[in-house]
Amino acid sequence: MAVPYPWQHNLVLEDLYRGKSSPALAEVVWEVASNAKVHLDHARDLRKTRPREAVPVLLPAVPADSWLLRLQKADFGTRVPADQLAAALTLWPCFSDVFNPDLRSRDPWLYPRLYWTHLCGRY
Repeated sequence: MAVPYPWQHNLVLEDLYRGKSSPALAEVVWEVASNAKVHLDHARDLRKTRPREAVPVLLPAVPADSWLLRLQKADFGTRVPADQLAAALTLWPCFSDVFNPDLRSRDPWLYPRLYWTHLCGRY
């Protein structure tokens, strides 16, 4: 986690360690996940300029994208800052809890998805 995020949103780290949700935690999760989504999209835009031999190095983007999609389905974040609402609606349709039990289970399709994306030369 980047250092400025918790203090920008007045997150109490003890609540995080105890597994308590709060609006500040939702804002931090939203900001980190939104930045991760932007970086993944940018990396995928550069896919055509990368040699095919570089694809195995970029395969960790597959589980990251999978987890971001699961986080989105779990409605991450309870609140969106007003000045970032337009960007939020374009990136993620809805926002909830990072401690959602659905996020603790493994993605059963991760390994087949990794194999398939490797075969197709995608990430």
